[in-house]
Amino acid sequence: MRQRNKYFFCILFVLLFVLLSSSLVFSQQNEEDRIAIENYLEDMPEEEWSRYYFSQAIQSWGEAEYVKAREMIEKAFERPVYPRDIPKFWYFLAKLNIETGNTNEAVESLNNVLLIEPDRTEIIILLKVLDMLGKIESDDNPILGLEYMSEIQGFVDTYEFFYNPVASDVYNGAVYILDRANQYIFISKYGQNSAIELEMEAPSSIVIDKLTGRLYCSDLESGKVFVFDLLKNEIVDEFTGFKSPFVQTIDRLGNIYVLDPPNNRVAILSSTGKVIRYIYLSDGYTVNIVNDIDVSFDRIIMQDLSSKAFRIIRTDSFEEEYILSFREDSLAVCSTVGPDGVILTVWDDGLLTSHSLAEDADYQIIDTTNIELTGVSDLDYNSPVLTVTDFNTNRARMYTIVQEKPMAFVNIDAVEANLSELEIEFRALDNLGKRFQFVRPFLNVIDSGGFVPYQMETVPSTVNFIEITDGEAFFEEGFKRLKKTEYNVVLWKYDGYDFNFENIAPAMFSKNVSVYVLSNVSVPDKVKTLAKLTGGMVINTEMETFLKEYFRNLKTILTPKVTYSLSLPFEGIKTVSVSVRIAGLDYSDSIYYAIYIIPYFTQRLE
Repeated sequence: MRQRNKYFFCILFVLLFVLLSSSLVFSQQNEEDRIAIENYLEDMPEEEWSRYYFSQAIQSWGEAEYVKAREMIEKAFERPVYPRDIPKFWYFLAKLNIETGNTNEAVESLNNVLLIEPDRTEIIILLKVLDMLGKIESDDNPILGLEYMSEIQGFVDTYEFFYNPVASDVYNGAVYILDRANQYIFISKYGQNSAIELEMEAPSSIVIDKLTGRLYCSDLESGKVFVFDLLKNEIVDEFTGFKSPFVQTIDRLGNIYVLDPPNNRVAILSSTGKVIRYIYLSDGYTVNIVNDIDVSFDRIIMQDLSSKAFRIIRTDSFEEEYILSFREDSLAVCSTVGPDGVILTVWDDGLLTSHSLAEDADYQIIDTTNIELTGVSDLDYNSPVLTVTDFNTNRARMYTIVQEKPMAFVNIDAVEANLSELEIEFRALDNLGKRFQFVRPFLNVIDSGGFVPYQMETVPSTVNFIEITDGEAFFEEGFKRLKKTEYNVVLWKYDGYDFNFENIAPAMFSKNVSVYVLSNVSVPDKVKTLAKLTGGMVINTEMETFLKEYFRNLKTILTPKVTYSLSLPFEGIKTVSVSVRIAGLDYSDSIYYAIYIIPYFTQRLE
């Protein structure tokens, strides 16, 4: 035993020595770079010093060292500044102010810059984003129609990929299509095809948890729900206790909703398969025919063909709140939660409608000219794509939804340069805090006004779970220390703190925070809106255990990153934008970089 401990401590000592040596080498190299640059600046115009400190501010911001970033930008302002650099400095300072909850100061600074240069695109876009994020009551944003994106065909040149698809879902740029007849899940990702073979007699449905990357597939024959880890590409669990299950949806706590008609109920399972609650399809001996279930923030929508109505059920009490009668002389085929939490429904007469969850909501018919919907077996909306699974024509079609106003946000979280490339981590989300599952088809990277070729990948970001009991301490100072390169999940045990929504909502978004509020009593609208906007929700103590279980088991989530080659050498400060164009609307965020950040420059000095 002593010998084993001796070896262990020897290995530990070697590892510590290597880490310490690497850190010292890195620090020494940084110090050498700093000295080389400062020597170079001695013979340069005074304004170059401000650019140097500005580059240090950007670099510190990208490394989540926010205090140092602010110190550096203040140093930059202390030096003479090129007039053309002033708007860039103010824009970056505004971003720092937003991330520290000083949105009002940021807006004032940005408006002042527009007086000097009224056509600064990045500033105009940021002001629009702040306006959207700062509203407790969002503006009406009707759906105008669908814009065709692409389709996946089951038959191509007499070759069968899948036959009579019954369900589909999307994850990380891939479409997963369930082929019940052939017992496999067909996967298509940007033209590359693969499949998951299913050892099931009658797979019935699939849903994917977009945070964990877990796919749930139900089987009518065995009465089980199988859990696939898509990152490992293997079955990691199975849930039992059903007769003829159909997995339906997943809520913001990772809970799975399983429709089980022979048992006359919907089973709500935790992310680990524990039964949380049963919701019964009918009160009597005759089972109501329910053919679709979805969750819109804090409401469960049960599509009940027997009563010809949508039954709206609260997620906190699981009590039926009210019903929305179907359209006259029409039956709902399938539904999904669309933009802004509205319900999108395909009807048996081939029409597509939207309606809000208001008790007196009217059905709004969406223009689907030249779009055939009579053979649809499944409908799913995952921002920004509506997937229509067509059983009759053996295909899955994808559309983007056209709205009057912007409904999404793009946020750059980090920028890092190496010898010849720039790397940018960013997020693209809708206005309900859901991350885009398709980014590449809509993405552009723009450097100094010109489009550049790029490579895109997804990288793991650490999940940081935080419990708070003192709202004032967190919303005044605590959140400022969070790294937005991590996914920060905050469980606020509500203490009644009255925060400034216009400041805090943009700050939570910028800091990559999802707010969950724990309260057994009703909370103010702005608290509920903050949770909804950031991808969280209000829960009661009954759900606390399941939320903690879900997020403590979630170690990382996927974040998009783009890399592109720099045009070297260059002078001054460059602007880079990440832009997502959807249905004619542009969503983008911008950041800057200077030559002093690029290792290529310091190598030239040496």
